Amino acid sequence: MRKARAFTLVELLVVVGIIAVLIGVLLPALNAARKQANQTKCLNNMREVGLCLQMYVGENKTWLPPLSPNDAQAPGAAAAPSAVEATTDFGQQAVYAYYPNFLGSLVPYTRGNIAVFKCPTIEYPQGFFPNDTYYVPDAASDTTYLGNAAVMGRKISMIKKSAEIAYLQEQPYRWGAAIYRPMRSPTVLGMYSYFHDNVNGGINGSQYQYSNNHNNGGNLVFVDGHAEYRKRSDIHARDFGLTGGTGANGLESDTSAQRADRNYNAMYPIKHYAPPAGGGPPVELPLPMPAVF
Repeated sequence: MRKARAFTLVELLVVVGIIAVLIGVLLPALNAARKQANQTKCLNNMREVGLCLQMYVGENKTWLPPLSPNDAQAPGAAAAPSAVEATTDFGQQAVYAYYPNFLGSLVPYTRGNIAVFKCPTIEYPQGFFPNDTYYVPDAASDTTYLGNAAVMGRKISMIKKSAEIAYLQEQPYRWGAAIYRPMRSPTVLGMYSYFHDNVNGGINGSQYQYSNNHNNGGNLVFVDGHAEYRKRSDIHARDFGLTGGTGANGLESDTSAQRADRNYNAMYPIKHYAPPAGGGPPVELPLPMPAVF
């Protein structure tokens, strides 16, 4: 009877080395696949939001949801901080009935699945606004999306290239507020700022905050209701209907390399419309007063 031969130390080390090489080869591929899966999950949520937007527009005579921040404090809602264009507690029926914002207006079309308002891979909190009492998400108001103030409160016909202009984009934090970015400039009437943010920083040490959740890019919903992924470096001011940034190199093709707080003109009329609190046809909203930071 032959005696079984044991592995030598050299042979064991060779096997361990082969396994280590295989792990080194497979892990990056698995990590890339995981990131791609997360990006796809988020994009699917945004596609659902796009369908809700299409239904809203179809039932509201082609009007987009209004630009309706509750800085003045809606019944039952916390007031947003000064100079921050947002609708806090946007998912509460008493709030979006009074302030029909870009997300709250779509709540009736979600069939109760408001989880589509956030990227499923983003946890709360992630060290941002840790002491903030305005933006804490709850069961009715929880989102990672930012609305484009430049298109709100307009008819689709006012936006000539609706398939090329973003309705909303994503950011890496979950908030209990429907926040507008780009927002109406708090310092220059009739202009917009913060279509991106390279000032306040993002997660994992990134300089850029918006549209930077997935593989150096982000998902967006466009005015026509379709959703797509874009690299952050391919997102420009013109993709939000903005042009002519003020300051050095303030061109229509401004990208995230320029400072976030630059002011931009809108390609479309600066007027925004919203239904009055008591109901009725949309009326023109007054321009906000400039704020001093």
